[in-house]
Amino acid sequence: MSPVEVVQASVDRIQARNDTLNTFVHKGFDEALERAWRGNYDIPANRSLG
Repeated sequence: MSPVEVVQASVDRIQARNDTLNTFVHKGFDEALERAWRGNYDIPANRSLG
């Protein structure tokens, strides 16, 4: 699985259950997906994810 697939699976699960659980206040999905996309390129290039 790519970093994006892992993050997207987590986002989907949170969105499916958060109305019932009301656990997450700040979701930050956009930021998480952006960092995951960068990870697709930074990890193979052995660059810091910082």
